[in-house]
Amino acid sequence: MKRGFRDRDHLQTPENLYFTTVGNVHPKDRVFSYLKYVPDKSGKWGRRRKYRRAMEAYSTLQIEQCLDFLRRNYPQYVFHSNLQNLTFSAVPKKFITQHFQPERKLQQLLRKHKLDSLEKRMVNLVHVLADESGVDLRNFGVTGSVLLGIHRTEFSDIDLTVYGRPSSLALRDALIHIFQNKYSSIRRFSAKKLSQISETESKVHHLTPFEARRIYERKWNRGEFQNTFFSLHPVKTECEVSEKYGDRIYLPHGIVTVKAQISDASEAFFMPARYGVRGVKMLQGPMVPNIREIVSYEGLFADIASEGEEVICRGKLEQVRDRKEGEAYNRILVGSIEASESDYIIPKL
Repeated sequence: MKRGFRDRDHLQTPENLYFTTVGNVHPKDRVFSYLKYVPDKSGKWGRRRKYRRAMEAYSTLQIEQCLDFLRRNYPQYVFHSNLQNLTFSAVPKKFITQHFQPERKLQQLLRKHKLDSLEKRMVNLVHVLADESGVDLRNFGVTGSVLLGIHRTEFSDIDLTVYGRPSSLALRDALIHIFQNKYSSIRRFSAKKLSQISETESKVHHLTPFEARRIYERKWNRGEFQNTFFSLHPVKTECEVSEKYGDRIYLPHGIVTVKAQISDASEAFFMPARYGVRGVKMLQGPMVPNIREIVSYEGLFADIASEGEEVICRGKLEQVRDRKEGEAYNRILVGSIEASESDYIIPKL
């Protein structure tokens, strides 16, 4: 199938703004994406042209601030979706000057003879992961600042993508095994680093440090390699995406808190992360039947609960009208601007 716009791709506009795509489902003429880097002479990223991050931390509050920045300066990149009942940034295809694809960038770096120190670490990490998991090198990609060529060896991280469900599952199994080997160069965060991250995440997501730590301890796709932070992001290929923009209409019905049992976690490591649920009990909000799923656009809550586990979830209740199937059901969305960072998914003890 033709290569489309995938989650974690990057886009450049005529103003030299860089956007990061969100998910694989987009309108015909636009690409859902959030503002990532903005030209700034005092920015820390880049070499000849300097850039700063548009968001200091990834949160719905920061996304709302980015939307305000775009409304004031580049309103052409702000889009209101009547089908999804939300306003988000989406770059019109006619304004895309360059489409950065992670798997192509990685292949270029694998062939490159002269690499800087961060690129060398990234290439070494990919080779180790490929050897340990059996995943073909062609199914990996590199995203973030390395993809754009504006990284700095002093502080930039390694952000990788892995394409397709089979490759993602194989890589998850391999990493869980690798983390158990205390002699491996690929490691989980140290206790000190984990405490620092938990403290930061607790403030961003209004969790207790204990809750944030419990969630982070379940994250298999983040760690350290040769003293460099890395993250791995599973991404669907075109043949794995059946939904098209417009197939479903989403109607908001306020913020709720529920307790539920996970019935299906097979879509939980993609963006958005989807959990099938059953036995839903309303803890705060109106009693609503037929809540089928919890969907998170916040990466922290991706793939942190398994089938059979109970979770407490707070998020935006939405009615989903599936125009393709001719049915309606309800879901809870985590990562909405309406929730003002008060939403979460927490596995029960």
